[in-house]
Amino acid sequence: MSGTGCRCGRSPGGPGTGKTRLATAIGMEAIARHGRRVRFLSTVELVNALELEKPAGKQGQLFHLLAKLYETTSVLLTTNLSFTEWSGIFGDAKMTTALLDRLTHHGHIVETGNDSWRFRHGSGERATRPRKDKGGAEGPELSTQVRALPRRSEPRSGGRCRVPPPTREHTMSTRKKSWYDSEPALQRIVQRQLGTAVAKARPRLQRMGDLAANEGAQWAREADHCSPVHVPFDRAGNRIDAFQYHHSYRALQQMAYGGGIVAATHDPALSAERGDAPRALTFALAYLFGQAEAGLLCPVCMTDGAARLLRMHGTSELQERFIPRLASTDLATLMTGAMFLTEKDGGSDVGLVRTVAKGGRGVPGETVALWGEKWFCSNADADVIMILARPEGAGTGTRGLGLYVLPKTLEDGSRNRYRIDRIKDKLGERSFPTAEVTLEGAEAYLLGGPGEGFHQMTDMLNLSRLHNAVASVACMRRALVEAIDWAGQRVAFGKAILNHPLLLETLFDMACEQRVALNWTFRGIELFDRVDGGRASEAEKRTLRIATPLLKYVLARKAVWACSEGVEVLGGNGYIEDWPLARVLRDAQVLPIWEGTTNILVLDTFRAIRKETAHEMLFAEVEQALGDAPDDVAARCGGLLDELQHALVELRSDPTSEHRLRDWTDRAALLWAVSISASKAGGFGTDSDLRAARRVLARHVPTGLLRRDGASVAELEAIAFA
Repeated sequence: MSGTGCRCGRSPGGPGTGKTRLATAIGMEAIARHGRRVRFLSTVELVNALELEKPAGKQGQLFHLLAKLYETTSVLLTTNLSFTEWSGIFGDAKMTTALLDRLTHHGHIVETGNDSWRFRHGSGERATRPRKDKGGAEGPELSTQVRALPRRSEPRSGGRCRVPPPTREHTMSTRKKSWYDSEPALQRIVQRQLGTAVAKARPRLQRMGDLAANEGAQWAREADHCSPVHVPFDRAGNRIDAFQYHHSYRALQQMAYGGGIVAATHDPALSAERGDAPRALTFALAYLFGQAEAGLLCPVCMTDGAARLLRMHGTSELQERFIPRLASTDLATLMTGAMFLTEKDGGSDVGLVRTVAKGGRGVPGETVALWGEKWFCSNADADVIMILARPEGAGTGTRGLGLYVLPKTLEDGSRNRYRIDRIKDKLGERSFPTAEVTLEGAEAYLLGGPGEGFHQMTDMLNLSRLHNAVASVACMRRALVEAIDWAGQRVAFGKAILNHPLLLETLFDMACEQRVALNWTFRGIELFDRVDGGRASEAEKRTLRIATPLLKYVLARKAVWACSEGVEVLGGNGYIEDWPLARVLRDAQVLPIWEGTTNILVLDTFRAIRKETAHEMLFAEVEQALGDAPDDVAARCGGLLDELQHALVELRSDPTSEHRLRDWTDRAALLWAVSISASKAGGFGTDSDLRAARRVLARHVPTGLLRRDGASVAELEAIAFA
């Protein structure tokens, strides 16, 4: 057998049986093993060698051959197969991930491009492969430096990656119960809001809950430890601004987008599952996914938001071009979304935006050129970006801003004219890239010009705030589940720490706060579904207007509190990155910041009061909810409502009262959330809802110094799991 072999990275052409191809592949492996040449072998060659164009029944054969080749030789695999195509070969995404995990843990290089993987077995030597251009001539040599996996003490940014070892919960022989099946409170909410459609939606929700509790939790750990790598140039020095991702991130994308979080609202194929409540299905799926991975929920949120803005404000041409791909469940056709708003001078003060839009006459859908810098661009690798810019000659402030659609790739297939300057080194949410971007005449399409552009963008911002609230409740739930699980098995001072009264009180507070937050959040989602579906009254629109900032700011802060409490329950283990809550706490810390900080949202709440008298709707909803609440809850909350109404009169009459606004919003949010959980008319008011509502009320507005409602283990389990 010749020592030269096929030097192309693609499937060899010409005649030959499958057995011949397999023999060639194994022969090249033997040559590589003896050090005469480092052999590059494409996945397509192996698939063809095994005659697996239709791989039914032979997936295991391919799996074991690949594992043997790449664990025992210096063969390098190159492939242009996407995760979806890999999964198609194996017939199962889990088998794909199992192979990639196996190779990773054996020390192979894992370079993940936008749609491909590269594996290498070796200890650091360089390997080369001549490349043929389209005309058949050999091009420049491809040089691949093998990176060693670093120690954990090295920074995680810049592409350094240490895949953490599987933890105890991921090495057990039995799978964890689906997080959907283990939370009856969520099931009751979904049943009520989806109605008869829940029968068709239930399998999807159960699958998402099962993956989140098992593989998804492990993928999230790995993606956090192996942050994306920015590749600004190709080997010839051409600007490409590509990103390399760990395969676990691709698996999470398949889980999120393939699982239908965005499609649940925007894909007609899922209409039977969502009924008249698409947002209820989208956010229930997002809530389950977020318990495993809150980071990727940010790109998911912005993909959802981009589709919504295009549906509401885009031309028919832009809708047809982008919405089906934003809603795709296939990674091969999926486009993800983003919004680029923040600049060095303008974060919360968006009116300071300096990015300029040149050209155009103000006609929706027309093409303009964008010039400027954006300072904080999450999901920097997005395909469809919503961006604010100021047309030449437009006025100052937010009234002078236009809203544009910025595609990553132009219609001729070329890269758009903007540059990724660097990836941010974030505290948390490290699984996806947030970057600084320079626009250099980038082509974009007008959605809305000055006077309407910023108001259109608020449609995406408000949706993002609701996504943020859902992510907050998901983080609270993960912290609670992990804390209870640990407390039930950790023994200290002669008994499980769950049975120590002080710790039990902590867990009970976490459980009650999470239940009340879940109920209140899905009341907001119910309102959003009615408004988005065109079925809402004016009163419901005003109610949603004040609910959105309150939900976002209150629950984001509760998420940080709950995750911090969870870390403390686990003690030193909770603070260690090998355990999940350290990451969950880091991820939760961004929630009070993105989509409006606490103070910005307090001011937005009072803007809704001042401009839309939205407080009247809040008061009316609380009064209605208390109408069928138990007497003790109704009496206590009724007194607090009177106090809230009188305080608002005082605040509105005092132009210097801004420093007191948060006192009012904190109390308003508490009263609203508690009354929702106590209301049978609103679909809540179960025994466990009422117990949680009473506890949260007593915790924040105590009637005395000492608490009088001590918890029991049975009550904790009822709140958390019944």
